[in-house]
Amino acid sequence: MRTASGQANRVIVVGAGIGGLACALHLSGAGREVTVIERAAVPGGRAGHIELDGYRFDTGPSTLGDPEALTAAFTAVGEEMSNWVDLVKLTPAYRAHFADGSTLDVDEDPDRMAAAIREFCGTRDADGYLRFTAAGSPADRANQFFADRRTRRLFGRSLFAGLAPSLYHPRGGLYAVPGAMADVAAKHGVTMRYDTTVTGVESRGDRVTAVLTADGERLAADAFVLPVREAPQPPPSCVVMHLGARARFTHAAHHSVYFGHAWERSFTEIVDRGELMTDPSLLVTNPTSTDNTVAPPGRDTYYVLAPVPNLKTAPVNWTTAMGRRYAGELMAALEARGYLDLGINLEVSHVVTPADWNRDGLPAGSPFCGPAPTGHANAYAAGGWTVRAAVVSGHTAARSVLGGHL
Repeated sequence: MRTASGQANRVIVVGAGIGGLACALHLSGAGREVTVIERAAVPGGRAGHIELDGYRFDTGPSTLGDPEALTAAFTAVGEEMSNWVDLVKLTPAYRAHFADGSTLDVDEDPDRMAAAIREFCGTRDADGYLRFTAAGSPADRANQFFADRRTRRLFGRSLFAGLAPSLYHPRGGLYAVPGAMADVAAKHGVTMRYDTTVTGVESRGDRVTAVLTADGERLAADAFVLPVREAPQPPPSCVVMHLGARARFTHAAHHSVYFGHAWERSFTEIVDRGELMTDPSLLVTNPTSTDNTVAPPGRDTYYVLAPVPNLKTAPVNWTTAMGRRYAGELMAALEARGYLDLGINLEVSHVVTPADWNRDGLPAGSPFCGPAPTGHANAYAAGGWTVRAAVVSGHTAARSVLGGHL
């Protein structure tokens, strides 16, 4: 059924990730009948979570940038996001650790950040930073504004998705976001179907007419929002270690980035040659430094992300044994970066590799793939690794469903 203006009235959203849920909220707010189909028993998609021995880990993105786009999804159905999600602003947003032992805290305020850079490496780069931000220059032009190799690495193209000058932490973990979005969606009439796997689509010409489920159902609608598909050149993947320990490290911020000596070479190794980094650069998130609800009393959680090649470009066979071996290398790298005795204080360790991402249906075993065209006139893609990218893709998909009227 379609409205008199030709817009879709009934919409099926496949996947209860942040992107799909954002789309559902916008469409529900516009008066459309929306069904969200999720193969898991809970919402979240890539922004999922696991609980192990009293530790709670986010299994997807660990960073949340400017929440404006996310707020708009709640506003679309007349809700205040602050009534559903408790956001804590991080100061600093993250701490950069360089191979020479120096550190630099990243601040959202341009003047404070420039002052920190001036003390860190001089006036030339401080002034360059102000020009860089004022011009809104892309990361691949950072070398035009910065002379110091460290600031070039910090503000240039990054292997780490989601880092921004302003970051927040949802109390309870990032999974609190899709959990709240799903509750709001259900409150406002969105049908949430869990434990339902979509196995294919039925189409006629350039239009999708229905999705087919593993239980033999045929679910028809006027428009569809589908998960991401593999891009011609999918981005790198990552190995993530979720660690629960009896150890806390005062040098660690909520988010810490560790740049190796061979930062530039790492791009070539991962992207061009399909090899593991010989000198790992790492993102380490320590949620319990901000939020003690995600671990047992007196314990800490660590989320360690190491970029690796995707399955399309790399010959790496990510068996369970290979994942554990590489995790051992990453633990050694953490010890060398000041996380002394972390290994002997571990109580929980859970490793996620590209093979795991691939089993979860992520293209080329990379969680960083974003929306790609679906090839159908009434089907749109939503999703993304960062919260902002996922929310924006959901907004864009909803706008497309509504013929640009959103």
